[in-house]
Amino acid sequence: MYKMCVIGNPIKQSKSPWIHQQFAKQFALEIEYSTLEINKADFKKTINEFKNQQAIGLNITVPFKEEAFLLADEVSERARIAKAVNTFLFKKNGAIFGDNTDGIGLVKDLQQNLSYTLENKNILILGAGGAVRGLLYPLLQASPKSITLSNRTLNKAIELAVEFKEQGSLQVCSLQEINKKQFDLIIEGTSAMNFFEQLTDIFDLSAVSMVYDLKYQSLATPFLDWAKKQGAQVVSNGIGMLIEQAAYAFQLWTGKYPDTRPVLRLIKENFPPLSRVTFL
Repeated sequence: MYKMCVIGNPIKQSKSPWIHQQFAKQFALEIEYSTLEINKADFKKTINEFKNQQAIGLNITVPFKEEAFLLADEVSERARIAKAVNTFLFKKNGAIFGDNTDGIGLVKDLQQNLSYTLENKNILILGAGGAVRGLLYPLLQASPKSITLSNRTLNKAIELAVEFKEQGSLQVCSLQEINKKQFDLIIEGTSAMNFFEQLTDIFDLSAVSMVYDLKYQSLATPFLDWAKKQGAQVVSNGIGMLIEQAAYAFQLWTGKYPDTRPVLRLIKENFPPLSRVTFL
């Protein structure tokens, strides 16, 4: 029996338990995967209590990814660079190993599931928090032409660009400057549901443009509706990234890498609001 959970706040809407159960069925594994909604003050205590229940590990979602990095005894290279962790593995020697599978999950979803090549693309990322931290290193490794960060608090985006300067060049621009640049891919990585309302109505998207919202609770998000009106050729929510990052976590815990394609198909059948649509 593999015992895992996902910790966050809010967390009730999480589809991670269902996704991991589908992975487990592929290998006839018995797992117990639950959700834990906690306050920030209880984070460390909750982790240690769950670890002592003979658990193999857990996932961490907003707003605890940076706290998870600080708590880990050991981290992967990508987590070290991101300074954010979304997966814990509880090792037999008692150590907590932290990894970040967000970025590799996003890149796989874009390039494999959506057939969108990142090489030589101009990318805009909205946001500069823990969710975005995990994306930057894998995106930089995919050889885009440029990556631009924009955030409501511009200094936070500037600090992030400085932190990642050894991994690659990141540009920064204010919300007011966005309409002066053309982008191929826009990634919405903020925690605010109405962040897009602060953007200009005049958006310069390329002929191969895609807009990707990391949120996955619904396809009909205001941001994606707004993106279609701006002329985006393809829009997607983050359900594919959720499944792909989960597959890497599942492999870390069990040593087995699941086939994500049938899970993507099943989630459309079981949770129709989560389905995503391509607009051409």
